[in-house]
This record gives sequence, C-alpha cells and structure tokens, in this order.
Amino acid sequence: MSKGAQATGFGVRNSGATAVVEGVGDFCCEYMTNGAVMNLGGFGKGFCNGMSGGVAYQYDPYDQLENLHSHDSVKLHRLDGDNDRAKIHRLAVERLLRYHIKFTNSAKARFLLEHFDTEIANFKFATPLALETYQNYEAILKSQSSQGIDRGNWRTRLFPSRSESSSWPIGMARPSPGEPFPQTGSDRYKPDVRADQPISR
Repeated sequence: MSKGAQATGFGVRNSGATAVVEGVGDFCCEYMTNGAVMNLGGFGKGFCNGMSGGVAYQYDPYDQLENLHSHDSVKLHRLDGDNDRAKIHRLAVERLLRYHIKFTNSAKARFLLEHFDTEIANFKFATPLALETYQNYEAILKSQSSQGIDRGNWRTRLFPSRSESSSWPIGMARPSPGEPFPQTGSDRYKPDVRADQPISR
C-alpha cells in the first residue's frame, strides 16, 4: 500500500502480491502472472502488456484506459456492470480501498470509498485473455458451439467404456473370461492373473 506514485514497470512479473498505489508509469502489470494490483492515479501506455494471470484495477475517470491498455493481452470490464463478475470485483475493490485507508490514511481512497456508489462507474478492471479463453465457462461453451461439438455427448466420446475402447494392443487377442492375460516382456514374471479374477492388494 502506497500513497505515492510508482515508477515505470510497476507490478512487472507480479506472481501473487497484492498492491494498491496512486500512480504508475508505462507498462504497469507487464507480464503479470498472478495477484492483484489497484492503481488510483495516473498511468501510461502498455497497461497489462503480456499479462497472463491475476487482475488489475484502474481508476479511470477520463476514460483513457481503452487507448492505453494492451488489447492483445487483456479484456477490460466495467466495475459497475450488471453481472456476477462485476459484483464480485466491486467487493474486492471496496475491501482494497479500506485496507489502503487503514495503512496509508489516503485522502483519495477515503473520498472514493465515501462516494463509492457513484465512483464505481469510473473503475475498470482487466483480466487476461488467456484466462477468458480457457477458464471462463461462457467462453468455453461459445468456443465449443463454434466448433460444432455436441456438449451433451462429450464425456461418452472422450471417455468410452472399457468394452468400447479400441486401445487393446494391435495383434494381441483380447482374453475371454477365465483365460489368463497374455504375458509378454516383464509380464512373464508376474503371477498368472485371469480376466475374471479380482486382483487382491
């Protein structure tokens, strides 16, 4: 927690720390992989460039973030959005503001918290496109639909039953109940195990 502004590259390669600051330079949160960073002040270009994990919160009353964040790396969301994701992140921002006030007695954080109901419209948060693609259930379902995948039958096709599996070694006959399993290589040194005989541990 810091009331002061930070230098260029603040939060670069952050892998799990939580920070609240009041100003950053260019390339804030570059290559970040985890954690949370909230900036209440100014910022520069390359915001969240190469970010692959974590979340970045930015106070953006002049709507500058749209032109300064990395479109190739993250997706921007509004904190005042009418959805479950925005509601969860509003709770996170409110808690971070309270921590920031507790440890720094920041006048700016105090103002934002006192006018939180209106100021949330000026907050945005960035999440990595990689997580949107592979961990967000809406994006996963959309991707499956575009590929023509039958979601109702995916488990059957990916995990066929043992009787349906065609993975039995080529050229080797599948044993019938009561017959011993073929013994090749190191198997020849194992006890005779029959197909219908439970294996004791």
